[in-house]
Order: sequence, then structure tokens, then C-alpha cells
Amino acid sequence: MITKLSDTACVLPYEDSLLSHNYQSFGFFWQHLCSNQSIHLIHRILKAKQLILFITLYISSINLYSQQDSVAAGKASYYAHKFEGRKTASGEKFSNKKLTAAHKTLPFGTRVKVTNKRNDKSVIVTINDRLPKKSKRLIDLSQAAAKELDLIRAGITTVQLYVLND
Repeated sequence: MITKLSDTACVLPYEDSLLSHNYQSFGFFWQHLCSNQSIHLIHRILKAKQLILFITLYISSINLYSQQDSVAAGKASYYAHKFEGRKTASGEKFSNKKLTAAHKTLPFGTRVKVTNKRNDKSVIVTINDRLPKKSKRLIDLSQAAAKELDLIRAGITTVQLYVLND
């Protein structure tokens, strides 16, 4: 806090500042610097710098959260019809009509952009199930998601995963 303690001392934001001396030794300049108007101006400049720093950090954090972080590339397949209506590891009923997927480690509810590396088609799915830990696949997709990627005929394809930071 910037204050004027007496007629002979001026304390600036940092107590150990070189400017925290008897202003009489600096003459008129120091008197002017220690006037209430100057103190308020210095205070406003410091506040403005803090505000600019805050806005800069806030905007950069928005950019970080809206970016897509590539998680991995690997093999993708899709669920067979026999899993329709069964409970997933998250407790939901599985439906091949929804845009959902199984992954080994991503938290349930995570939205992931899956891109087919062969044709560059993409789909956004929600993780709601688990793959077996020993699985060699990166992700298992619902049939609706597999159709979006043109994966039905091939059965397995190479994909790139991006976690969407909503």
C-alpha cells in the first residue's frame, strides 16, 4: 500500500526501495514524487499492470482449454451387435446408436475427437466404457461412431485421438 507517513518520509510499495529516503535530500523532485497525486498515479499504474497481467494470463488459459491435446495414435475397432443393451463400465446401458467409446485409461465422460488416419474423417465420442488392460487396440467405438469414420467395412483402422478440453 502506498502511503505518506509524514512530512519527511515517503514510503512506496516496497519498504526496502531506494526511494524510501528522506525526501528533503532529493529536493523538489522527491516532494513532487511524494505528493498525493503522484502516489495515486503510481498506485494506478501498478494496478493497471496487474490488470493487464491478469487479462493476459486469463486469455492464454482460455486458449489452453480450447485446444485439442493429441493423446495417441493406434488401432480402433467397433463394438459387435451382441453388446447392445449391456451395462458399460460407467454403468450406462450401451447403445450402438450413440457416439460413445471405450478406452483403457481416459476418465468416463471425457470427450474425444477420433480421426481416421486413412481418410481424415473425424467424429467426437464420449468415453463411457473400458477396454481390457491387455488389449492391443487404442479405442473401441460404437457402430454409429464407426460409420462416421467409414470403419465398418475395414473393421480396424489406425486413428489419432484428441482430448477435447471443454
